[in-house]
Amino acid sequence: MSNARLMVLPVMLGLWGAGIVSGPAIAQGLEKGARQTVAPERLRLSNGIEVHLIRRTNLPLVQVQLLLTPGDLLKARPGVAQFTMSLIRKGAGSRDATQLADAIDGMGADLDTWASRDELGASISLLKSELASGMMILSDIVQRPRLTSDEFERYRTQTRARLSSALDDPNAVLELAANTAIMGEHPAGQSLGLKSLASLKPDQVKDFHTRSFSPRHARFVVVGDATPAELMLMFERCFGQWRGPEATAVAVPEPRHKPRVVHLVDMNTTQSFIAVGHVAPPRNTPDVDAIRVMNFILGGDFSSRLNQSIRDRQGLAYGAHSTFTLGKHTGTFMATANTKLASTQAVIDAIFAEIQRLHQEPVNPNELSDAHAYLAGSFPMRFETNADLARELRFSLLHQLPWPDPQTYQARIRAVSADHVMAAARQWLRPEDMQIIVVGPAKEIEADLKRFGPVQRHAKQSLIES
Repeated sequence: MSNARLMVLPVMLGLWGAGIVSGPAIAQGLEKGARQTVAPERLRLSNGIEVHLIRRTNLPLVQVQLLLTPGDLLKARPGVAQFTMSLIRKGAGSRDATQLADAIDGMGADLDTWASRDELGASISLLKSELASGMMILSDIVQRPRLTSDEFERYRTQTRARLSSALDDPNAVLELAANTAIMGEHPAGQSLGLKSLASLKPDQVKDFHTRSFSPRHARFVVVGDATPAELMLMFERCFGQWRGPEATAVAVPEPRHKPRVVHLVDMNTTQSFIAVGHVAPPRNTPDVDAIRVMNFILGGDFSSRLNQSIRDRQGLAYGAHSTFTLGKHTGTFMATANTKLASTQAVIDAIFAEIQRLHQEPVNPNELSDAHAYLAGSFPMRFETNADLARELRFSLLHQLPWPDPQTYQARIRAVSADHVMAAARQWLRPEDMQIIVVGPAKEIEADLKRFGPVQRHAKQSLIES
């Protein structure tokens, strides 16, 4: 039941996504049942590592997550973090890859590893009765991975195949092209390609593990049926002797807004796959609640303005959505829709028209009320399972946020006014800087795109060559 979550395509940890079900009525019911979240307890090991615990004794289950935040992660060589987080699971301690997988499956556990622009992570979910054994396995993969050349080459082959197969999926092509177009030369815009994959060496992965896996920038999150005394004993035994280098502080430049350019990726499709977007602020922006409400109204729900205009009134697409993805250092805004080739121009026009409406006129009271009800009322759903709680706690630690309180969060959301929404739209939605990314047959749609700005044509193969 082990699983690795490794990001070959550039993906950021999202704060919220585009909804596919209209939610205010449901959310109002959830809000009535909103409950207080239990504040975590903080433990500290002898070597300084913090362990944050939320006790839940309703089921004999435990979720343990490791958060690693090396300061130079965003500037690491493309691919090295993904390789490391995959290979630590392919043999550690006294076990090779098969023995490690058998041990995890034998205890009915679920092991996960991941790498993003902001963090490295590992988690194990298991029965309380297996916690001691699971902690030893987690200790092995974190401190004593084998990182063998055979497993390295096997993963390189798999990654090469995934990169190539991504070019057959227009949505994957759109994501690759959008990340490059929006982020440009910023470190967040760099992704693993065939050239960097070919030049990556096993020793670089080992060096990255040595530098990045350190108790100096490690924290643990535990949710489930475990006491502080039990955890202190297990963690001291498994991680109390862990040593490593100091965290490296690296300045990360702010991404720059760029004048609008149309990026056309030539691909033989029967539809146009469209994204419109630009850089956005990091998660710690004081405008985060106004951005949440504004995006819900624009394109964050099935009843949003983009969907009503493009899908319901004009019948140009099955759906249209928008998302703000806010990370530790930077973020992105993106509005997306797929449409038939002949209506490519009309869909882009509709996206910009709805953004201009937010700039020019206040949202109506019903829209604002629906956004308040859904965002405030759905908040308790983020705390249903051990994994949900662990993710929220890890997120709070990553972004140095206080542990969320439902009443405080809901009050903040309801305090967002129509004026706040308009101000957020004017500040964080800049049509003149928005990059337009379209995947489709260039010879059929390029002429329609020229009036939006200069058009740059890209071969899809170029997206994975770096």
